[in-house]
Amino acid sequence: MNEAVSQGNEKQCPALTAGVDEVGRGALAGDVFAAAVILDKEKSIDGLKDSKQLSEKQRVNLYYEIKEEALCFSIGRANVLEIDSLNILQASLLAMSRAAKALSVQPKFVLVDGLHVPEWNYSAKAIVRGDSKVMAIAAASIVAKVTSCLLYTSDAADEEDSVDLGGRRII
Repeated sequence: MNEAVSQGNEKQCPALTAGVDEVGRGALAGDVFAAAVILDKEKSIDGLKDSKQLSEKQRVNLYYEIKEEALCFSIGRANVLEIDSLNILQASLLAMSRAAKALSVQPKFVLVDGLHVPEWNYSAKAIVRGDSKVMAIAAASIVAKVTSCLLYTSDAADEEDSVDLGGRRII
């Protein structure tokens, strides 16, 4: 992760740069989640990379380390009704916007995974495959993925109509 800003290197970005990523766009059912993370430049988190390249155990361990070491993080969510009324892309952008706005420290700059940046007042840049190029986006990818799994697992624990997907009960 040592490329120029145009390729996603947050070292050359302003202080208080947030990474934003979403999870759930490819799902057949359920909400879409997004996370925003501002990493603490004074603390290093080893092993950050795209959540899809990590095992479940690695993701969970990094999730707790990110929660402990990041300057701040937040989650945004768009529900099924919003997805149906807006479309999945607009609902994903809505979840990303909610995540960024919920940060306890507001960013000066935001790097977003993908092709599109939500309509907001932040200076921002979309980076294709940003979750494999930018540590803050990789952290957001991990937080979004683990949060989604934890919520669906706990939501499904008491539901009779949940299904078992690889050891996880998902509604």
